[in-house]
Amino acid sequence: MGMAQMDACHASGDAGLRPMRARCLLVLRRADDPAQKLPSMDLSIATPSVPLDAVFMRTRRCNEEISLHRLHGDGDIATVLSLREEIDLSVHAAAGARFQELEKKRDACGIVVAFDLMDQRIGTIRIVPLGYGLTLTEEFLPQLPSDDFSLTCGAWEVGRLVMAPQYRTDVDALRHCLQKALLHAFADAHVETLWATCTRALSRLYRRFGFATLAQDLPLPGTNKVYSLIRGTADDVDRALKRCS
Repeated sequence: MGMAQMDACHASGDAGLRPMRARCLLVLRRADDPAQKLPSMDLSIATPSVPLDAVFMRTRRCNEEISLHRLHGDGDIATVLSLREEIDLSVHAAAGARFQELEKKRDACGIVVAFDLMDQRIGTIRIVPLGYGLTLTEEFLPQLPSDDFSLTCGAWEVGRLVMAPQYRTDVDALRHCLQKALLHAFADAHVETLWATCTRALSRLYRRFGFATLAQDLPLPGTNKVYSLIRGTADDVDRALKRCS
């Protein structure tokens, strides 16, 4: 995204707006209750009932066939709303129309992509530029004790990450989709650092992908929610994703 587009978004976004309390959340379902949405994520990898070699070959074949689609405008975004509904956003319910207004601004300012496999939409992710008062990262930064964590040009927040139910225990599919999305972002915009707010469980997962935890148990004002704040340089995340492939 060019700077002119970002500036235009900033002009329409009103810097004084309170940022949405977004979450970088991969939603997994508990094995004992497939219909339950989780406010936090517990990662469980199912033991395969077929030989491991066959599982790896199937995963590799599926990953090679996953395609990325950049989403623009309300019509495109509507195609991933059912996936986004899997994220527990109950703490934002009181915001009402205000929440939807801010969501549209984040979608317009950010890079939103979807992942398809054999004509099936299997996931989505959004990357939003920091510095416009639209992200949860910016709300948490004042709670950090050091100025070393101040924002620089090229800082983006990763969020709205959801995979379809049948892929939520497949960490390799997640890695593959995340790598595709970030390579697209690196080619389209100036990206130096990637930030995210997430649960403790997710912060441990994302260490495998080049992120480092800056703070844990940060309270979200007005709620009983706490989050971890994580960050990775574009180079570190890129190297880690390639190393895991």
